[in-house]
Amino acid sequence: MKIDLLPKEYRPQPLFDPTRLTIMIICALIVSGGLGLIGWVYLETKDTESKLASLNSQLESYRSIKLEVERTESVLEDLKKRRTDFVRIEQLYLPYRVYLKKLANSLQEDMWLVNASFAEEKMALSGRSVSFALIGDLLASIKKDGFGEARATEINQITEEDLVFYEFRIEIPHGGGVEKYAEVKKT
Repeated sequence: MKIDLLPKEYRPQPLFDPTRLTIMIICALIVSGGLGLIGWVYLETKDTESKLASLNSQLESYRSIKLEVERTESVLEDLKKRRTDFVRIEQLYLPYRVYLKKLANSLQEDMWLVNASFAEEKMALSGRSVSFALIGDLLASIKKDGFGEARATEINQITEEDLVFYEFRIEIPHGGGVEKYAEVKKT
């Protein structure tokens, strides 16, 4: 039998105490788990920051594209408005081109127009002709083309250097403005 006379503090201790070992292992696991969690959160934060930076750069590029699209849409709207205005203006002036074409077709070889004016109540034509009879043919042709009652308001015989020609002025009255003839043309 062995008698141990040493106080408890000096007695030999076992190499490991199971309770202490369990507490140490649990503390080590908690510390390493906490460090792992902190590392994981850090890496996730960095990854999220990089994704956010990437999304912000994409957002900036999309904003510039959006601004470009908005500018293009405004230019397109402006072009549509201008096209509408152009079509409206063209429709207003189309009869004049038609009239001038008809008048040009009515002119014969030895006559020419000097001036054509379109007012609200009448059209006035000024021109020259080599023959007096051609002026009458022009008046008949104008009446035949549906312009209405054309009348020569002025005819002057002019002689220059042994050349005789006639200056004339023809007026074509109408009540509905020049557009009246455009309606005649369409029907």
